[in-house]
Amino acid sequence: NNYLKGNTLGKGGGLDYWGPTMNVCRDPRWGRFQESVSEDPFLNGAYAYRFVQGFQGAEDGVNTVKIAATCKHFYGYSLENSDGFSRHNFNAVINPRDLTETYMLPFAMCIAAKPEEIMCSYNAVNGVPTCLDEKAQNGYLRETLGFDGLIVSDCDAIGDAYTSHKYSATAADAAASGIKAGCDQDCGSTYKSENLQAALASGKLLESNIDVALGRAMRMRMRVGMFDPPESVPYTSIGIHVMNSAEGQALALSAAEQAVVLLANNAGVLPFKRTGLHIAVVGPVAMS
Repeated sequence: NNYLKGNTLGKGGGLDYWGPTMNVCRDPRWGRFQESVSEDPFLNGAYAYRFVQGFQGAEDGVNTVKIAATCKHFYGYSLENSDGFSRHNFNAVINPRDLTETYMLPFAMCIAAKPEEIMCSYNAVNGVPTCLDEKAQNGYLRETLGFDGLIVSDCDAIGDAYTSHKYSATAADAAASGIKAGCDQDCGSTYKSENLQAALASGKLLESNIDVALGRAMRMRMRVGMFDPPESVPYTSIGIHVMNSAEGQALALSAAEQAVVLLANNAGVLPFKRTGLHIAVVGPVAMS
């Protein structure tokens, strides 16, 4: 409704949505724990798959994408501010097995639903800021998994590559590296004209690299029907009355009720005895 009225610059004015948040929740102290799903990579992936299908209208029988969904945050992202590090300068050191089984699995499942967008995260993984990680974005997401959509940075994550991570020497270097690594759109100011012009002049970036990124952005806009007459897009008939409707509230309540899990205590295991009992704490953060 906002888009049809021309209110495209404010919140709720576009035809894309930055969700689902599907990061693995390993530490409840993470500031965005309640925004994600669980500590189970498979559950997060299954949730993201259905989220994308629902938002994009995969089962509606319509050629136009309803709302472009964005799987985020790619990848190894679940730290806000701890032990002198923040999400803007944290380097997640992850071994190959954990990377494959824990952090990449949900995104592989999400991409199977054909999302229009993926958002790269603020942090670095094994020394490389995720938005500048060509192996992860062009390699894993696009070549291995077949993702053909747009990759957008978290806001100012490209700038973090040189201001916080100190990975790039200049803003122009960060812009060039981001675009060539497959991050098509910068939610920030690092891809601004002066930085791109400097990168072009230095030879670190080619116009053909920019053309690829622009092509992906334009293709997404076409897929959501931005250039089609409103009357030819079925979703434009959806009115504001569907917001917070009685049907929606009933569905949300039903989903919440079905998500509750109660554990039986038939054997009287709980509460634990205070004496004569040894408890093993295991897992990746057992010593945290």
